[in-house]
Amino acid sequence: MPTCQLNDRVGDVYDRVQASGWDMCVVVNGRRVPLGALSLEAMVTDPNAAAEELMEPGPTTIRPSWTFEDASEYLRRQNQDRVLVTTSEGILVGVYFQADAERRMANLRRQVKRATGF
Repeated sequence: MPTCQLNDRVGDVYDRVQASGWDMCVVVNGRRVPLGALSLEAMVTDPNAAAEELMEPGPTTIRPSWTFEDASEYLRRQNQDRVLVTTSEGILVGVYFQADAERRMANLRRQVKRATGF
């Protein structure tokens, strides 16, 4: 997942994000703590702006200790398809995707069914 800093020029960030295949960049500080999210749509509005000027501040995060079920239910309630995952210190470690979790839970159910016959 692409990251950028508050003062990065959006035109430079756009090129990196587009090349990566993602549709957003997570704006982080020097410790990799998420400060905001910057969408491709926002980036095309002013390529000379700083990321801080166009980001959506205060992204929602969850912890790695959340179960698939809890994270999936949370995303369903929020009508979201992904959420950032951070440590208890707020350091970015990844992104939780609803679709990936649903595939993983389906695979686990199939494995249990094969193992138990139920």
